[in-house]
Amino acid sequence: MKSNAFLAGWIGEQRPLTAMEITNFYANLQTNFLGGTLVTAFGQVARTEDVRSYMREGKKIAKKHTEIMSNYLKHDDLPAPTPWDAYVLVTKEPPFSDKLMMFQVSMMSAAGMGNYGTAIAGSPRRDIATEYSKLLGEVGLFAENGASILIKHKWMERPPHAVDRNELMK
Repeated sequence: MKSNAFLAGWIGEQRPLTAMEITNFYANLQTNFLGGTLVTAFGQVARTEDVRSYMREGKKIAKKHTEIMSNYLKHDDLPAPTPWDAYVLVTKEPPFSDKLMMFQVSMMSAAGMGNYGTAIAGSPRRDIATEYSKLLGEVGLFAENGASILIKHKWMERPPHAVDRNELMK
């Protein structure tokens, strides 16, 4: 490296994406396409309004995130993958319970947050790391809202945890 310009990204000329940055954008685009397709399908068939609303919000977030990531690839004249929404069947008949659909989206949100963290660690360009940080926060709030729905409907089970010895001593 000749200078710190390799790390830049906010001001001045931006260097082309590294292979690791391209890989992370592509992987995160695929994850968001899968997530966006699932929440679209789940939103069509969910029985409760709060779950349908949550799925609509997930679709908006996935669309926003894929647009941002695709623009980074397109800026460097790289192809961006296409969404999968067209493959969602036209149906209102739920194949799964709202509880199972919420659990699936919760797990995908957690995995997506991990993928974004990996992408932050793999990108020396400040603008990319900052963008992923913002997207990570948005997914975190989405996941928190999902957990609230799971708790509200008593669908969330208490996970295994450490023993509270102080409580046992009372």
